[in-house]
Amino acid sequence: MGRNCTLCGRNGHNYRTCSEKSKTIKLFGVKISTSTKKDNGRKIKKGIAWTEDEQRLLLKGLEIHGKGKWAKIGKDLLPSRTPTQIASHAQKYFMRLESASNDRKSRKKPSVFDLHLEQETIVSEHDIKIVPLENQDQETANSQVVCN
Repeated sequence: MGRNCTLCGRNGHNYRTCSEKSKTIKLFGVKISTSTKKDNGRKIKKGIAWTEDEQRLLLKGLEIHGKGKWAKIGKDLLPSRTPTQIASHAQKYFMRLESASNDRKSRKKPSVFDLHLEQETIVSEHDIKIVPLENQDQETANSQVVCN
């Protein structure tokens, strides 16, 4: 396996034999591209932010499989994430847990790292009933919300 070309970033040739060389000129010791293409063959991959659902699944995976079983967690619960992404995110999560609690409270923007399993209470609209209290007349009738 050879080195990547320093001009275009592709493998299998070097700067001298690169077909992209004719698309650049050297001016005052600086290479200037004459092509309209800006990426020079290299693509920068931008990360996708973790959702709250993915965070909850990660926490459940940690509860089921334990710390360090990133491939199992990914296979069972987070197939859209690589084991490396899961490990990195978990590392940041644990680091954030260790930070002082007043640091978290003073942050302006909440984060998915602030979600914990014990805080998870999902109530759907199908679980809620509005029940009128007994022995009340229509004008002063109070209601009570009951969750199943």
